[in-house]
Amino acid sequence: MGGWPLSALAFAVPVAALYVFAADGTIAKEMLYGSYSYSGEYTAAVRALLGATGFLWVFFFLRVVPQGKIPLLSVCGANTLPIFLLHGFFVRLAGVYGLFAYHDWNYLLAFGCSVCMIAAFGNRPAGKLFTFVFTAKWADMIYVYCKGRRRETSLP
Repeated sequence: MGGWPLSALAFAVPVAALYVFAADGTIAKEMLYGSYSYSGEYTAAVRALLGATGFLWVFFFLRVVPQGKIPLLSVCGANTLPIFLLHGFFVRLAGVYGLFAYHDWNYLLAFGCSVCMIAAFGNRPAGKLFTFVFTAKWADMIYVYCKGRRRETSLP
């Protein structure tokens, strides 16, 4: 079996497994966030099933991702550092001000905010600026400048 049936199966099995696990209370959704530890009630079998589910997700995404570059996604993908580093500030502010607490369209609002953050931080100018700042290239430039100035002012 190859082609699209294998991809469809690699998509359907993890979705069904997670739905069944969550519906019968085998796993809690918080466990899938990655910030909560596996507590004592999760057996080795449940952990193995979750690992297999994760493997199938990776397999599915590797099958459906195109081989060539997609212009918009390639630019955003090359500039993920500012998105990764700055989205937490927005999430924290949204929690403090209850941005997602009082609206009926929480998912649509969250999607819109995500698109706006990607547009603001995932472009080339923002990527260059934040890469310059967060990777301390500015400190290297200051060091090289100071080192050059020391040579100019030193006595022979």
